Amino acid sequence: MEFSGAVRFTGHGGVLDTTVENPRLVLEGDRGVLRLDVHGTTQAGDAVDEKSVAFAELDLAAAERSQDGDVLTVTEIPAVLTADGSAAFGTYEPNEVLDPITLTATVDGDCRAFAQSWPLWATMLIVALAVLGLIGAIVVVVLRRRSLSA
Repeated sequence: MEFSGAVRFTGHGGVLDTTVENPRLVLEGDRGVLRLDVHGTTQAGDAVDEKSVAFAELDLAAAERSQDGDVLTVTEIPAVLTADGSAAFGTYEPNEVLDPITLTATVDGDCRAFAQSWPLWATMLIVALAVLGLIGAIVVVVLRRRSLSA
């Protein structure tokens, strides 16, 4: 699955200028890998220009799922920064636990019955939404670290 979008991180007197973009997901059962293109300079000032970096692992099996009518909610999806993601992003160590992701999706019509049995399409939908949540979580972690180091 491929998506569009980008998040640009800047700071530290202009040294940090990293963009993560073009999220792609690879799914295998209840596990997912978020792949991102990473460009720019890291906080250490190192140049980075990597495509399809295995950035974070998602554990969909550990998520909590509920459904109320047409609304499917998945909470507490664990996300962990990979070694490749750490090297490309250049700010955090491998295995850094990112904030858990919460997703809400509307499923209508015949899809409602499938959502109750948790098919592959529902997992793919949740992982797709997780990309947006993960990028938001990364922003929160970066901002939190900045405020703690200030």
